[in-house]
Amino acid sequence: MSAAAVAMPFPARSGALPGQRETADRLMSALRSEEFVLFAQPILPASPTAGDRPFQEILVRFLEEEEKLLPPGSFIPVLESFRLMTYLDRWALNRTARWLLRQPVSRGASRNALNLSEDTLLDPGFAAFVEKQIASSGIAGAALCFEVPLAEAISHGDPVLELAAALKPLGCALSLSSCDGSPGSMRTLELLKPEFVKIASGLIGRMDRDPMEAATVEGIHQRCRDLGIRTIAEHVERPQTLEIVRGIGIDYVQGYLVGRPAALS
Repeated sequence: MSAAAVAMPFPARSGALPGQRETADRLMSALRSEEFVLFAQPILPASPTAGDRPFQEILVRFLEEEEKLLPPGSFIPVLESFRLMTYLDRWALNRTARWLLRQPVSRGASRNALNLSEDTLLDPGFAAFVEKQIASSGIAGAALCFEVPLAEAISHGDPVLELAAALKPLGCALSLSSCDGSPGSMRTLELLKPEFVKIASGLIGRMDRDPMEAATVEGIHQRCRDLGIRTIAEHVERPQTLEIVRGIGIDYVQGYLVGRPAALS
């Protein structure tokens, strides 16, 4: 899939800075010329005896001149300003599908979590694009998981609900990230019933020093278990954090302690 043939098909959001249009044009050109690359970070079963298969989160990096990799924080705000994120999301899905085709069957059956932007959540054609990618590539829909920030799921409840309903028959999973245990977040979990929930990194990072945070994490996990939702602790960076995660019974862990992002080979 190529990026848009016509640059800047959408007006900029209010707040776009002077000079960002040129940067956005450059990024769209880079998307067409394959200057973006995919990385992946493992998401592993918290307990080695759980029997759950590891999967991974797909990440996008921009390969600038002299092989310098730029993190998403340096280019995503510009794409967001010009409503261009859906092109990047579609590119990431297409390239992930291509990568899956090159893997052994046992490898291809693992889940690959792709992040969806607000633009994509509001794109009425995205579910059809996913279906077309699965049909044309022959990959299993179960190999794909789409990750949505919980704040976006709360703000755009109906479109997210419609997208989740369209993806389920394809075998794709839904993951909600940054769950903080607030009443709004818990209501959204009950409504959407995603396959996975990522507990907010701030809670995970502090719970080895703050019993109240640990109690909040345990409450989120217990409610998810009641709903049949698997939980993921993200940004796990210290052994003591992993010990608490296992004690609570959280299903999966992600973070530098268990695996750093690496290029998708």
